[in-house]
Amino acid sequence: MAQKITHLYKSPNSTEALNNHIAKIVAEGAYKGLEVVPTDPDSFSVNLTEGYALTDQGVKIEEELPLPEVATFSPPDPNFPRIDLLVLRHRYAKPVNSTLTPNNATYHIIQGIPTPPPANPLPPDQQVFAGGITPPNWLQDGDIILADIHMMPGRTFISEDMIFNRSRTMTTTELMDMVARALYLALGNFVYWGWELTSDWLNVIVAPGEGLLCGRVNKTTSPFAITTLRAREYLFDPIAINGQQRLIMDSVDAPGVEDSHNLGNGYNLTLDRQPDYPSILRITVRPVDCTTSGYVRISGKNENGEYRQESVFINCPVQGEAVTVETAVRFSEVYVDHVDAQGLHRPGKHIEFTIKDKPLAYIYAVGTSAGRAVFKSVYSPTYKPLCNELLLAIAETDEEKVIKIEDMSTDSFGEIEEDLSPQCDGHRMVFVLKNIPLEGSEMVVIDGSVLKRNSINNKGYTIDGAEITLQPGIPTPEGDLTSEAVPPATTVHGFKGTDLWVRYRRRTL
Repeated sequence: MAQKITHLYKSPNSTEALNNHIAKIVAEGAYKGLEVVPTDPDSFSVNLTEGYALTDQGVKIEEELPLPEVATFSPPDPNFPRIDLLVLRHRYAKPVNSTLTPNNATYHIIQGIPTPPPANPLPPDQQVFAGGITPPNWLQDGDIILADIHMMPGRTFISEDMIFNRSRTMTTTELMDMVARALYLALGNFVYWGWELTSDWLNVIVAPGEGLLCGRVNKTTSPFAITTLRAREYLFDPIAINGQQRLIMDSVDAPGVEDSHNLGNGYNLTLDRQPDYPSILRITVRPVDCTTSGYVRISGKNENGEYRQESVFINCPVQGEAVTVETAVRFSEVYVDHVDAQGLHRPGKHIEFTIKDKPLAYIYAVGTSAGRAVFKSVYSPTYKPLCNELLLAIAETDEEKVIKIEDMSTDSFGEIEEDLSPQCDGHRMVFVLKNIPLEGSEMVVIDGSVLKRNSINNKGYTIDGAEITLQPGIPTPEGDLTSEAVPPATTVHGFKGTDLWVRYRRRTL
């Protein structure tokens, strides 16, 4: 636990030449560490972390190990608060010869003056005395103030909330970090120019561009390829191993046998495989020799690992014509035998039933300390980006290529607007967003009316992460047909239904 003193320059017995050279060029003060912390167990003493400081005479003081009970303060005044200081003190003393150990720095308490209200106590370095005469044991030239200790009446020990460490002197690297953090907190991340996305089969190509990521300018001068995005896969395939079509009526329970998962007696299907990542489920039904309509009920865990059960309504009005709908919930796991297709069954009829995942690749720009950004894809919708990561777009793929790239707002103050109308089917009350909104930034509008969050009359909405739930006082948003026109039979949700959308700023931290 020896203190390390560094001040030799040219002559082994003197640092005077160095001191004269750097005076007022390199700032004195504590540079790293040397932070005051409470003791364990609690007391009126304080400990000091390892670190180093530079005196106004150019002497470097370095503590290589934490110092226990480096100083003990007097208990607070019983009536009035005061502010004490802990200072590091060192004055250069030239050794007589090179065999002598340089004089060590010491630590001192400068006790403040108790101050009756309504005035607030001042730290000793801000105290002004008549005639310029200071009390004994006061601040001396070259003292480095490490921390203010706020001594409040009634306190029986020094706790962390009483300790206010003074700012450390910045090196160039630390100053750059501080400026970068200030820029990030003030401006966020944004794209200055470029970084447009195009696709090539299962690859995404990011064009050259420039942006501010975590307060640092990052630039790319050549295209960047994100290769081999995930292809859409079957979770329930209608083609069995023998090449025979697997029909939902093949999964019927024995008569009178109660379903063990409380979904009703019916046609429960077991997936061939679970989703590899939280995914919306694409359900396709093709009534081969009949028409059908009804619910598919799915139970499992959403992207947050929370239990969810969703009933998806499917209407197949044309024989032999397939209809595809999607769940609102992103399922990370579907419970075994919890895909219930009972409502679609028609006795003696053949109905094909398939489930696929819906790969959504979240494309991020990632800033580096080299100032050259890299890019990556993430498949978790709940992924919390680091301060140097910016969401550029969401890419959707099918079995062999990228079929859609949805650009996100890359303005740090820009808002995202999502149209939730396609999720309206006349039955659903829970709607899932592509991003997680910044707390309190969302605005939900249904047919031109702005909804109130947590309405006391149950006529608003609640929000949990990326899920918006309409309260019971709101009529179920209708997406089905109107009496004014008859759409093509392949229309899934109809038209002239509910207009439901939300605008928000996405959460970035």
